[in-house]
Amino acid sequence: IKEDYGARLGLSVVIMRSNYRLLPELVEKAVELELDFVVASHVVPYHPAFASEAVYTMASREAVEFYRGEGAVLASAAREAFYEMLLGHFTWASRGAREQYLRLVERIAAKGYSVNYEIAGDALAREPLLREVEEAIERAREVATAHGLEAKLPGVYADSLSRKCPYIESNAAVILADGEVAPCMDLAYDHPLYTNMHGKLVRRVSFGSVRTSSLEEVWSSPRYVSFRRVRQNLPASVPWCADCPFATRKCWYLDTNEYDCYGNEVGCNECVYSAGLANCII
Repeated sequence: IKEDYGARLGLSVVIMRSNYRLLPELVEKAVELELDFVVASHVVPYHPAFASEAVYTMASREAVEFYRGEGAVLASAAREAFYEMLLGHFTWASRGAREQYLRLVERIAAKGYSVNYEIAGDALAREPLLREVEEAIERAREVATAHGLEAKLPGVYADSLSRKCPYIESNAAVILADGEVAPCMDLAYDHPLYTNMHGKLVRRVSFGSVRTSSLEEVWSSPRYVSFRRVRQNLPASVPWCADCPFATRKCWYLDTNEYDCYGNEVGCNECVYSAGLANCII
């Protein structure tokens, strides 16, 4: 096929708990087959059963390292501050828990991060596994580099300050079979998602249809232009739930992707793809 059509051939694999050790061997196989590239992506759980197969964390590494040093104090202060805030509406009394918590998080906030102590704590509890996965990915990268094989491989930690939308970066959209224009693959259809210790419904997003308008008209529509402009700088314009204290406190913005807490219509605040943990098909 490569010779007859000038096509580039590659291997795509989803990294899970059950197969991550095989990644270096898969890259070696790609070299043996004289393929052009390898793309690896972490699993995006659409069912609770797959959540346990995930071998990454949505928490920023900076948040996890902060929790490593301040975890015991932070967890206690966060709980006390939360309940003090609730009880404050009835008692008007304060024991200073909120102030103590804020003093702690100000240290990491100065670096541009926040922390969810439960998600960061879960990452620390799984640290031996995450380290093994990192090592397997690095070995796969070394094999690819040694043989000149293009390799697109993920990390195992997110970084809220390094998020990018692959579709925005590529000026790309998705046109479905029915003519609807979606901003990305993940928002092309309704589906469940299990991440950050909770489930949610990701709703389909459409900015128009090429059946009734030209692609240029859809692309240039005010709503779509605004959507793309906001996502040109994700760290500044879109929150990151995995490092937010309320992500495991039934925040009302987490049930669906309709809005986020910054007021953006369509929430991209738990997008695995923007964190580089899963790779889009573009």
